[in-house]
Amino acid sequence: CMRFLAEAANKHESSSDKTSIELRISRCLTILKGFINIFESHLSNHGNSARGSPIAVTVIIAGQGVKSHYQMHSNETIEVLRQKLSEEYKQQPSSIRLIHHGREVKLNENRTLSELKFSAAQIVHAQFRHT
Repeated sequence: CMRFLAEAANKHESSSDKTSIELRISRCLTILKGFINIFESHLSNHGNSARGSPIAVTVIIAGQGVKSHYQMHSNETIEVLRQKLSEEYKQQPSSIRLIHHGREVKLNENRTLSELKFSAAQIVHAQFRHT
């Protein structure tokens, strides 16, 4: 995929069909993002210092009163949490609305839990959109 990105970038400069090349680049970046999310969610216990400090995240599902508990790290992204919820509740990540400190965390917001000011024991509210 990385080789394709390099080739596409070179072709993009000289091509008149920029839309097709941009679409291919976008698809490749989406695939890479998926791999990164999978990698982040399945990290081993090695290299904990790179993962940041541990955070116990409790997610309360709106309208259900159900709580889910996750052990995460401050350097993981909010999208990793969204992916964990997606797998547990069999929902599309795009249908999961996350509320943190009274504000919705936008979809595909790849900020880390540390950047979002998560504390050692954090509560997040989730709501499933009906699509």
